[in-house]
Amino acid sequence: MQETSPHNTTEFYTPSPLRWWAFSRQVLYGTGILVLVLALMYWGYRSFLYAEPTCFDGIENGMETGIDCGGACDKICTATVVAPKVEWAQAFKVTDGVYHAVAVVTNANRVAGTRSLPYTIILEDAQGVIAERSGTTTLPPDGQYPLFEARIATGVRTPTSVRITFDHATSYWSALTWNRNDYTVLTRTISGAGAPTPRLTASIQNNLYTATEDLRVVAVVYDSKRMPLVASQTVIPRLGAQEKRDAIFTWTSPIAGTLRSCQIPSDLVLMMDRSGSMAADGGTPPEPLHSAKNAAASFIETLGASDRAGLVSYATTPSIDGALAVEHAQTRDAIMNITIGKDGIQYTDLSAAIREAARVLQAGHNPDARQVIALLTDGDVTRPLNPQGVRDIPYAEAQALEAADAVKRAGISLYTIGFGKVYEGAGAEVARNRELITALATSPAHSFFAPTATDLAGVYKEISEGICEDGPAIIDIFIVPQ
Repeated sequence: MQETSPHNTTEFYTPSPLRWWAFSRQVLYGTGILVLVLALMYWGYRSFLYAEPTCFDGIENGMETGIDCGGACDKICTATVVAPKVEWAQAFKVTDGVYHAVAVVTNANRVAGTRSLPYTIILEDAQGVIAERSGTTTLPPDGQYPLFEARIATGVRTPTSVRITFDHATSYWSALTWNRNDYTVLTRTISGAGAPTPRLTASIQNNLYTATEDLRVVAVVYDSKRMPLVASQTVIPRLGAQEKRDAIFTWTSPIAGTLRSCQIPSDLVLMMDRSGSMAADGGTPPEPLHSAKNAAASFIETLGASDRAGLVSYATTPSIDGALAVEHAQTRDAIMNITIGKDGIQYTDLSAAIREAARVLQAGHNPDARQVIALLTDGDVTRPLNPQGVRDIPYAEAQALEAADAVKRAGISLYTIGFGKVYEGAGAEVARNRELITALATSPAHSFFAPTATDLAGVYKEISEGICEDGPAIIDIFIVPQ
């Protein structure tokens, strides 16, 4: 730019050269101040505003995949957990009005388990809910584990189904350090299956190098089709490192009749009616007695080598025609020698006969055997006389039912067979006889009707298959650390 001085002299302005060292220093100072300000702001934020992400702060943050779960958290998010599945649930009778409720639950999660799974067990019948019981259980990962609620009172009602509900969404799921190889079941032995207090002994080995406290152990016995038959629970207070110890399971009544495996021997008393009505069809030899003897003799031949058979025949009075024996030919011969008495009219005292059959089983009792009575009758119960000395069929039937109830309470399986052409007909008397024969049996499934000899042979075959089945009893031992 041109300028004019007072002396009319013309001068030119030249800008000073840029001093880069000064500019660089200014930038450096400015950056340092900015960094200092930012550092102070960050410190203030961290000190007064920022909260470090934790697995207990109630919000999803950090590497979490849900609120306080997933990522680095010990807790596994419930949304990723497969819900427990009930494989089966059943009520097992302990005594009248008291049941154990047992279930087997599958945890399909490979690593996720919980030490506190809330559940509710509901016992029901056709009328609805009978009883409920709630609790919590440990559910380790990757396997099947038991629920066992003991001695649930049901009053006069009989549970027909058991339902289980879980509240797994509220449980704390985590990667439990549990391995099915931590414990080994070395042996399983049932003893005294036919005794009043049978027991199962399981030898358990701790494979860990640390002791385990309060080890819960549940035993379930299945038939060959994997249907649960009986169950029991015990607790081992302490199982030391590498230690082996027996777990003892007990029941309060015989289980031989429940365990239908033919590996368990049977003690069977066959009851044969030789009253006058067993010759009602006439003939020589008299029918239907002769056909009944042939069918019974064939039935005895189906028994196993370790099974024992005895024989009681009855009319006005019962008689023991054969004590329990493994020589089945001896029992078969005794059956074929049964005849109708010739010393007057032969009446039917079913109550005395049932008690006599029970005495035969008691006299030769084998604590490892199931006890069975197979009763054949035409249903015409005429003795004993009532206290006034008068023939009284309702009284005689009531006495027979009382004797049968005592047998069933003792754990003896009672099969009943109504035999004869009378069961081809109808009418009030036949209906009453049918009701009696069904009521005498252990259950309706234990009662049969055979109008003809062919029918009777089929009934005996069904009873033989019902007493035991091929294949061993299967014993599962479930071990759950607390």
